[in-house]
Amino acid sequence: MGKRRGWTWLFWLLWLAGGLYFADKSASYYKQVRIVPASVMESIPEMTPHHAGDRVVVFAPHPDDEVLGCAGVIQQAVQAGAQVWVVYMTNGDGFRLAVERQYRQSSPTPEQYIRFGELRQQEARRAMRLLGLADWRVIFLGYPDRGLYSLWQSHWTPRHSLRSYYTKTDTNPYRDSLRPGSLYCGQNVLRDVETVLRRTVPTHVYVTHSSDDHPDHAATALFVQTALARLRMQGIGFAQRVTLRHYLIHCGDWPQPQGLHEEEPLTPPAALLPLGLQWKQMPLTPLQQALKLEATQAHHSQMLMMSRFLRSFVRQNELFLESPVVQELAPRKQIAWDEPDQEDFLRELQAPGDFVFGRVRERDGLMELRLYTHAKPRTGFIYHCIVHVLTPEGKEGVFTLQAKAGRRSADAMTDESGVLFRLPPVPKGSLVTLHAQSRLAGLPVNKSFAQVVLVR
Repeated sequence: MGKRRGWTWLFWLLWLAGGLYFADKSASYYKQVRIVPASVMESIPEMTPHHAGDRVVVFAPHPDDEVLGCAGVIQQAVQAGAQVWVVYMTNGDGFRLAVERQYRQSSPTPEQYIRFGELRQQEARRAMRLLGLADWRVIFLGYPDRGLYSLWQSHWTPRHSLRSYYTKTDTNPYRDSLRPGSLYCGQNVLRDVETVLRRTVPTHVYVTHSSDDHPDHAATALFVQTALARLRMQGIGFAQRVTLRHYLIHCGDWPQPQGLHEEEPLTPPAALLPLGLQWKQMPLTPLQQALKLEATQAHHSQMLMMSRFLRSFVRQNELFLESPVVQELAPRKQIAWDEPDQEDFLRELQAPGDFVFGRVRERDGLMELRLYTHAKPRTGFIYHCIVHVLTPEGKEGVFTLQAKAGRRSADAMTDESGVLFRLPPVPKGSLVTLHAQSRLAGLPVNKSFAQVVLVR
């Protein structure tokens, strides 16, 4: 009888854990609908069109992201005579449901995941040809789908390489890529991104945003912005002048309304609109819209899975956030910003992990990152800050600071207003990239805007 009761308790415990997990996922990806009125677009300035002297590089976490975010920009730049490249961080080979559908097999083999990655390369090339790009303008890096954030956070060096859960390899298996056989670690990703930037010498870089819900998208932004800042720190000319623009793909239930609405504008996500961010828009002509839709449909394997979502990006315009590559932190100064407010049906449960305001400053010779939360941190919430440091001498360090509610340490603590991270001493002139996350019961709740800081 006791054994049976034990199994009953285990069943209900697993049921509760599963319910919390899927509720969290639902809250992350299907937030309450807050539709921004089209009239708000009157206050968002138009981008200056690209011209023949521009050199444009678009970084995409997966094949199809470049079309959703930048198909109009790519067309306009190519037609103006600018030089354009598209760089894919991964081949999108970790989309299990799509692989199962493609090969009619419930448990795909590693070889099938790799074949699927090759298929997505072919789809990407077809899409780019439709937009006017030659094959040699398309670059694949071949890093693991659904693994980019792990490479940024914990698999940084060759000694701690990552093995893909899907392809079962720790090296790039794709011959059609920049460095076939490259080991899966963060250092190699950053090296490859820097290599592409040095070869293309861009005037404009487009990449996803660090607040994007998808971890691969957030990590892509971190790698690209950090690479640009490092090149800038080294005195590389183009990195001093490059324009950095971010595009969004996953942000709650955005864009609204879902589906094909070519007659409507693409408006910013409601949660990001009041933050004072530097939004820019690029209007699309009917022909550009038609080609964007055709290029989207060229990603056939993805259209089979989520066509309604993909078509949602074919609108009257495209949206971008302009941001500085790096911000300088001088003594007795601070860098402060607002964070988007969570708007979902678990808001009160998640409130202790919901960042609402951030601040970086120097105090007593140490850098501090203070993140204010919607409610006082409670037991069960854990806060991580991933720190990347590059000193003027070229020494590199990557480490994670952790804070738990009710616990204090020399480098991290929580209080009634949120969480405070104190960084170890860094030399003047160091480049520091900061990105924080909150988690509850091992599940992600929120992440902060990335800050790339030059310490003065």
